[in-house]
Amino acid sequence: MVHLGIEQIFTSYDNPKGNADTERMIRTIKEEVIWLHEFTSLTEAKEVIGNWIEKYYREYVHSALGYLSPLEFEKKFYQNYYRGNLVTSTLKKWDKMCPLYVGSLHDLGGGEGGGYFKGGLFLEAIRSRIPCGEITYINIENSSDPELERRFYENCEKHDITGGFCNKDVFDAICSISEEEFDLVLCSDAIYEFPHVLQYIPKMLKFDGIFAIITNSVKNLGELIQLLKRAIKEKVRCFNPITDLTGLERLIQRFSCENGIMQLQEYFNTVTFKRIEAKFIIQNNNEHICKAVNYINNKKKVIVEGMSYEVSKYWGNIIKTFEDKLRAELKKRAPLEVNRDDCILLAKKK
Repeated sequence: MVHLGIEQIFTSYDNPKGNADTERMIRTIKEEVIWLHEFTSLTEAKEVIGNWIEKYYREYVHSALGYLSPLEFEKKFYQNYYRGNLVTSTLKKWDKMCPLYVGSLHDLGGGEGGGYFKGGLFLEAIRSRIPCGEITYINIENSSDPELERRFYENCEKHDITGGFCNKDVFDAICSISEEEFDLVLCSDAIYEFPHVLQYIPKMLKFDGIFAIITNSVKNLGELIQLLKRAIKEKVRCFNPITDLTGLERLIQRFSCENGIMQLQEYFNTVTFKRIEAKFIIQNNNEHICKAVNYINNKKKVIVEGMSYEVSKYWGNIIKTFEDKLRAELKKRAPLEVNRDDCILLAKKK
């Protein structure tokens, strides 16, 4: 293996599924190609396996892809990708709106105000564009937050909007809602926390209602996450920065810009997509570095979720190492551009 330039890597401790997709694919190739042939040369093996891979790509259907082949799924994805439009252009067409906002106090990108509603940003944006009747807010933390509730009603009053604040579990809240009650259901940077409720959203919408989602790309914060994973590797020996994921990466992958269309198409007839490209610029100065370190440190809860207990145990040392690596990176290339790509998905019910 060394002679061929192949590096052997291992999945992390207590993570038996870390390499499952690769192992499953290798098994399929063995069962359907390799074990069925007696190859006489490397050239013959390359030709036979190559032909099978091409057939797999064009004809092999997958239940996870809606029983489409990889090629068919890819074509369908890009057909929807290029049909995108901005949510605001759709909202402008409405004379009346009664949206349900399904959000989280810990929205990624929600800002220091603690989410769009707490800071009033969402209400300001909606009120400046169209008349708005009623907003219901579900706090998916499922716990009382008097300050958040106070700020929500304060902003509703400021913008002359009737509001309702709900501390129920998001699933219980959705199940208690009457059918065809809302013109718009909006979820900003939170749907990856409960993608299992997608199937219940259509029943909440009126006939011409829209489900609007803002979510992250899997590449979001990628530059900082890679530095953090290198820092984790120095403190947690069983961690592999190439194959192992942080809790934040796993969370975003549950519903991202890259896989959101496929998940929505199972329950909605029409899905449109618009990518929002953005960068977070970090200059080589203490103010920018401290803000970046604090931002990652404040994400500790979601980052360590599902990881080895040692990550949480040595978090203080990991953050210090992360800061050192960030400073070293900025000395080599400053400013550092950090990916902050999001997307807007609009889904219309069947």
